[in-house]
Amino acid sequence: TKPTVGLSSGIILDGARPEEVYSWRAALLVDMNAGVLGLSLGEQKLGDLIPFRADAHAQFAFQLHRRLELAADIPLTVYQADNFQLLRDQGFATAGINAAGLGELRLVPRVLLLDPRDFPVGLAVLPELRLPTGDKQSFLGTRNITFAPRLAAERAFGPLRLLGNIGYRFRT
Repeated sequence: TKPTVGLSSGIILDGARPEEVYSWRAALLVDMNAGVLGLSLGEQKLGDLIPFRADAHAQFAFQLHRRLELAADIPLTVYQADNFQLLRDQGFATAGINAAGLGELRLVPRVLLLDPRDFPVGLAVLPELRLPTGDKQSFLGTRNITFAPRLAAERAFGPLRLLGNIGYRFRT
């Protein structure tokens, strides 16, 4: 799961409410994870290959047109701990991973299909592209472009907003 980059989205789910034309947002989001990549031998867990990881996301969004928002996420792994000695202890000759690096650049346009101010439910399509800019050997990215389109639905109940997303990731 990746954080959303849209102007009026939640933290994890995208919304379908447009902002004023030419409005923009820039943000820096920091997230930390523990137990990122575990190693097991049968039923026995030997430990975590990446026990800790801290990421930063430079995010930008711009409402270009009433129905079109352009957004980007530049992820950077600030630090990830390396415990690949667990593999070497099992007889696997493997190098460690980079402690920091660039992740996969995400380009996330949002096209409004139904404006929630005019319809009972707002709908938007987000044809996200993830570019292979991250080091795949260090678990910072993949080797190919990923296409991750999704549909965002939104319904407001006064100040409360109900968001729902459905999508699929196409990758080779």
